[in-house]
Amino acid sequence: MKKLLGLTFVLTSMVALSAPQGSKDETATMNITATVIEPLTVEAQPMAFGRIIKGTKGKATSTFTITGEEGAQVNFMIPASTDLTSKVGNKTMTVNFTTKNNDNFKRDGDGNGTLATGSNIVTVTGTIPNTDQTG
Repeated sequence: MKKLLGLTFVLTSMVALSAPQGSKDETATMNITATVIEPLTVEAQPMAFGRIIKGTKGKATSTFTITGEEGAQVNFMIPASTDLTSKVGNKTMTVNFTTKNNDNFKRDGDGNGTLATGSNIVTVTGTIPNTDQTG
């Protein structure tokens, strides 16, 4: 215990003696900024194909409404197609999608766009190319 106290005394003395005489506190100012934006919301309407006669092409349309801060950069992509799998029988049916922007919302081929004022609507059309598929 005496060795520990002696070591503590020596270290404290070294720290106290090593501080430069006449030292003063230094201060600095940091400027902090933040831009608070409106939250991004996406609302989807259901897409219902209804009853389709077997062997014909099925088509349905729906919309996504995107709302957020004007000028915000967003990426909105819809897959070119998807496979729907039935709950019974494990059968699949392919649905192809196409999208169209309204005048307020423009996207490039990669889905990148800038939000405009008001509703930014993407219309989605689903097509079942062959209803001989059973699902």
